[in-house]
Amino acid sequence: MSRLAPRPLGERIPRRLHAVSCSLPTMEDVIGYETRDPAILNHVCSGYPRFVVHDLIRQLAALWSRRLDLGSNVVWLTASRRAAEELAVYLNPVTSRILEHEGIWGLAHSENPEVAQRARQFLQHTGGFLSSRQAEDQLVKAGLLDPEPEDSIPNDAHRIIRDTFGSDLDYAQPDSIILTNSGMNAIYRAFQAASDYQRTRGRTIWIQLGWLYLDTMAVIEKLGNGPGNRRVITSVEDLETLRSVVTECGAQLAGLVTEAPSNPLIQTPDLEIVADIVRSAGGLVIIDPSVASAYNVDVFPHADLVVTSLTKYAAWEGDVIAGAILVGDDCPQADQFRADLARNTDPLYNRDAARLAFQIGRAPEITREIDRQAREVAAFLENQPGVERVYWAEAEDQLANFRKLLRPGGGPGALLTIDLAGPLESFYDRVTLPKGPSFGITTSLLCPFLYLAHYDLVSTDQGRDHLKSNNLNPELVRLSIGTEPIDAILASLDEALT
Repeated sequence: MSRLAPRPLGERIPRRLHAVSCSLPTMEDVIGYETRDPAILNHVCSGYPRFVVHDLIRQLAALWSRRLDLGSNVVWLTASRRAAEELAVYLNPVTSRILEHEGIWGLAHSENPEVAQRARQFLQHTGGFLSSRQAEDQLVKAGLLDPEPEDSIPNDAHRIIRDTFGSDLDYAQPDSIILTNSGMNAIYRAFQAASDYQRTRGRTIWIQLGWLYLDTMAVIEKLGNGPGNRRVITSVEDLETLRSVVTECGAQLAGLVTEAPSNPLIQTPDLEIVADIVRSAGGLVIIDPSVASAYNVDVFPHADLVVTSLTKYAAWEGDVIAGAILVGDDCPQADQFRADLARNTDPLYNRDAARLAFQIGRAPEITREIDRQAREVAAFLENQPGVERVYWAEAEDQLANFRKLLRPGGGPGALLTIDLAGPLESFYDRVTLPKGPSFGITTSLLCPFLYLAHYDLVSTDQGRDHLKSNNLNPELVRLSIGTEPIDAILASLDEALT
């Protein structure tokens, strides 16, 4: 069997200007990226905002600095005026200046590494960065860049996305789907709307069910209602603790946030029971089905707000960042939430929508192909002596809860997480699969997930102990299955595990 060819450091994945991932082919590269080694960072110019500010956005910020005579100030370009204003409030009492230039908003502050780190993290957690395509358009307009051609449907793109996505999900009101500039912005704005509503009723405590994606946990912890208003239940299966915590919160319970399945352990809660416990106590339920995709699982009966990344599966070529919020049909505040969210979310940029409109029609077909291949890879890995455990949506211990959510013809989604029997570095450096963050695209992607998402934890003994206490092996590997020839995927894995 022929294996896949390795990708060089920093290569865009896919090989497009607005790629959502980039190649980190060795553990030395991963650690160099996390420790901000210039020799590594100089190669990384594209990727998901969690990992890199796109090179085009950096170029436009430099142009602003020259045109607006901002000197050595640090410039952040944001998705909207609201995002810039919220960033200013978050940085307070640091003096900052909100900027508007040619219809784009941003913020400048004096050069200070600690302040810059806080600003970047806020925009990362909230999905507030400017679109790379919007930056591209400005640089083209300034004569500094030639436009890169791409297939798109520019006319009525937002409506096409809503109608197509709504139809594929059997969503009764596709016109009310709120499209956002990123999946994280969908999560942040949905959580913000629900929190604002519940706060007026004296309800301030949110429950985090399971170990969730880093930025989702940060939104609940850092951008919620302050210390003492978050409860964490580490196991999605621990219904006894959930009942106890809900009882303890009483009339202060605001709601619960979870993923179904979760990331990176691909565990699925019994959402019917979870939702009943929380809703019976007056709480709201926010669910993110991005891991397996809304094309595979139907969480609407159990959610007041569904948040999902359209970067995954819907934008299957891997070069669009987008998100969506859908209000549950049974949500008592449905009309209010739809109005608030339509007014307050950071909108999907027109060219991103045009590119997504071109891809989304084939998303169910591509997702089915990914599902088929993921099942084959899971079966292969579960029989390898070099693998201790495979976490995936259809694993024996997860199948019962997952099947309750499965749509007709649905499957497990792209993600598999692996506990290796041997050293991580040896496997990672040898495997010839594309290596980088993100998932749910036609290119397979492998990454040492906790090194990229929680390097502060994997790099200390105390942090590693914390991960292990949450049943997370610091050395686990996350694998997103693509649509390359299955024999080539298996050959690449087999060679590295042998």
